[in-house]
Amino acid sequence: MLGVSCPPLCYLPVEEVIEKIAENFKLWEIIAEHNHHPENSCGKLKTLLPSYSLKMQVHAPLSDINIASISQRVREASIKEVKEAIIFARQIDSSIVTIHPGHKSPMTSEHVEIVYSLTSEAIREVEKFGEEMGVRIALENMPEMSVTICKKPDEILQVIRGTEIGICFDVGHANTTSTVEEFFNIKHLFLNVHLHDNDGKKDLHSTVGEGSIKFKPLCSKFNKYKGNYIIESRTIESAVRSRNLLGTMGYG
Repeated sequence: MLGVSCPPLCYLPVEEVIEKIAENFKLWEIIAEHNHHPENSCGKLKTLLPSYSLKMQVHAPLSDINIASISQRVREASIKEVKEAIIFARQIDSSIVTIHPGHKSPMTSEHVEIVYSLTSEAIREVEKFGEEMGVRIALENMPEMSVTICKKPDEILQVIRGTEIGICFDVGHANTTSTVEEFFNIKHLFLNVHLHDNDGKKDLHSTVGEGSIKFKPLCSKFNKYKGNYIIESRTIESAVRSRNLLGTMGYG
């Protein structure tokens, strides 16, 4: 199924956003940020969802979150935020939560092994909590940025090895690291897929067809993938244009 995630909409009340989403999509990956943070939106969503034919997925918070922070307090607070997103998912009938790995800071930029180690510890704690709640965890590959880790398949495998954690394959992110084709070598681990376009350099979240990604040839590579496709866009209008084009290519 083709769904949508539109981060800027978290600045609007959830009761306003759900109306816009449901007019155009049957699946919404809500980002648990700001007005859409569980403490601000969960009760409202539980009341509203029975009135809509809308399935839900959850993306854990990503702003000011670092599950690999060398500050124990920041790290623990970040993990707590992810756990709250898992509880949120359970409450709105989402079986998958997508999370980001940790990232480098000024003090760890030259000690990336610490970031990987702390990320690995954190996701194991998160995975255990997810198992207790009946929610699967999908770790997302990151775009090419100086602070990011887990940009390539082998880097993700490094932190999820020995777990049942899956991957949220972000095609746009992989385009910035020239690893789109490489990720299909581990497509058996895909639990979720994010679709958006860019120029191969920056994580632009452009409308599909406005960047350098060849989405049509990629479609056949997703054979046997049974999960959803989430269009990550900056506006609903962009998401609708992407959906219409992707539909003609066989996605959905």
